[in-house]
Amino acid sequence: MSTITVTKTYLTGVALTETDLDNMKNSIETFLNTTKISDDNLQNASITASDKLVNLSVSEGKLAASAVTTTKIADANVTAVKLASDSVITAKIAANAVTAGKLADGSVDTTARFVDGIITSGKLASDSVTTAKIVDASVTQAKRSALVHGTASKSSGTLSTSTDYAAVTITTSSRPVLVTVTATVLFLSGATTSVEVLGSLAVTRTGTVLKTIATTCVDTILFGITFIDPSPGTGSVTYAIRAITAATVLTGTIALTVVEL
Repeated sequence: MSTITVTKTYLTGVALTETDLDNMKNSIETFLNTTKISDDNLQNASITASDKLVNLSVSEGKLAASAVTTTKIADANVTAVKLASDSVITAKIAANAVTAGKLADGSVDTTARFVDGIITSGKLASDSVTTAKIVDASVTQAKRSALVHGTASKSSGTLSTSTDYAAVTITTSSRPVLVTVTATVLFLSGATTSVEVLGSLAVTRTGTVLKTIATTCVDTILFGITFIDPSPGTGSVTYAIRAITAATVLTGTIALTVVEL
């Protein structure tokens, strides 16, 4: 511990002068400015206010381990650069604190991050489920949308080359359409035999010929023809039977059935 000793001896009757006092003061100033007060000169808890410290005088080396507690840190002052790598662990993140904006694009990179069964229909973007995403044989009949279909028929009367008969109108979604035509006992106008002539008929889609029926049946055998219209388009379309050459349905029925696949 640094000490200062100022000794002055006076003879009896000698007065204490101003110079004597100045000399004592100078000795004290020299001690304080040159020798300085050491740690041993300070009593415990003798520095009672922050104004005793010169600004910026407390350096890192002056801080004891674990000296900076939460209350010593001003709010919003721990910035990203103050955090060591891997220092923010799960326990330090509040529940529901990680929002979508905190996730970088492509940062969730494995299916292991998802709990089974949490991806609902609302989470899927339009057209996100491609063929490759569907397990083979997993699309059952119940998973398909309701079939768009229709049936119409004509019994007796003259088939015209300008009028649609047995017409069926459906609203398609561009999927292929299965078309089936059945008929019994068709005769040419004025015929008197039991020979059935179907070669003069056509199946049309909104006026466009899709298929001509060039088959002759005998007696009352049920005639049937089925084909697929691969590109019906989207929206309302009309399938119909139309004559290529005039004929008469004397007995029996001609029927048309269409089903979107």
